[in-house]
Formats: sequence, C-alpha cells, structure tokens
Amino acid sequence: MASFEKAAKAGQKIHRERNQPIERRKFGHLEKHKDYVLRARNYQQKKEQLKKLQIQARDKNPDEFHFGMINNRVINGKHIIANMSNKQSYPKYRKVQIAEKQRIKTKELRAVILESTDQKKAIEKLQCTLSLYENKEGFKKSNSHVRFYETPDEKKELKKYQDNQVETIKLNVKDTKLDHYKKALQARLNRLQELRKAESQLRSEILQMGKSAQKR
Repeated sequence: MASFEKAAKAGQKIHRERNQPIERRKFGHLEKHKDYVLRARNYQQKKEQLKKLQIQARDKNPDEFHFGMINNRVINGKHIIANMSNKQSYPKYRKVQIAEKQRIKTKELRAVILESTDQKKAIEKLQCTLSLYENKEGFKKSNSHVRFYETPDEKKELKKYQDNQVETIKLNVKDTKLDHYKKALQARLNRLQELRKAESQLRSEILQMGKSAQKR
C-alpha cells in the first residue's frame, strides 16, 4: 500500500512557494515552510531545555556545595569561571588543596615506612645466613661416583683424586653462595638508604604543609 502512495505522489504537481512581491520587499524576507520548520524546532528545543532546568531547580538539594559557588565571579555582568591560576587567590580553596596534598603525602609516607620495615627484616635474615656460611667449616658432600681399583697404588691415587675433587667442590659452592648473599645484602642496604632519604623528605614536606595551613 505504501508503495502505491509513493508512486501516486511521484506524479503529483510540485507546488512551489512564491517569493516576496516587489511592493512588499520593504517588510523583509517572506517566510517559507523550511524557515518555519527551523523556527519550530528551535522553539521546541528551548522549551525542552527550560523544562529540564525547572526539574533540576525543583529537585535541587539545599545542602549541595561546589567550590565554583564561591570561586566564580560576576564581573561587569559577565560570569567569570575561576581557572587554576586565579583559584590560588582564594584562601578557602587553597586551604582545602593543602589538606588534600597533605593526606596524599601521609599515605606515601606510610607505604615507605612499611617497605623500610620489610627491608630491615630481609637484611637481618641475610646477615644471619652470611654469618652461618662464613663460620661453617664443611658442606654436604655431593653424590659420590663409584670407582674401582686393583692395586694399592691405584687406591692411593684414587683417594688423592677424590679428596682434591671434594675440596674443589666445597670451595666453589662456598664462594658462589657467599657472593650471591653479599650482592643481595648490598642491594637491600642501598634500597634501605634510599627509603630513609625518601622518608625524611616526606616528613619535612608534611611538616611544611601543616605550617603553611596554620598561617592561612
């Protein structure tokens, strides 16, 4: 059915709107249908926007607060929105900003202190392990390999070879373990020193923020 209606409209005569007559051009542009459609849409959009604003004003929370209520200004009839440069001039905003920064720095300080405690525990454990390895005289022997001999001379040579091998294994294992633990201990000590510097710096910054907040 719709296709027949479209086919019927295709053969209709196109009705064109006339221009403004010459004797009436002094009254301005003659509104056409397309001009009316634009004007009607604009009117409806404004109407909907006003309706939304009325609902917001009706449902407004009387206890609601934003810093823009005190930071923004009306100068010479113009609403000026405060940006970050002129927000610094308002003491209330500045005070709250300092308090927020102080809270963040305190959180960072707690994290640094916690990591420092973990590093101290790890350092103590490594120091104990190092002292045990340095004072220990022997190590567990590795899996032995079965060798056979026929004469007493071969027995002596084999025993001498085995003793040399065991001593070499002991020294190699001991040196490798000690070197590993010493490097780990030095890395932990360096990290602990960095954390102590960061802790002292954060404490001084928090103290300085507290003094500046009291002055304001």
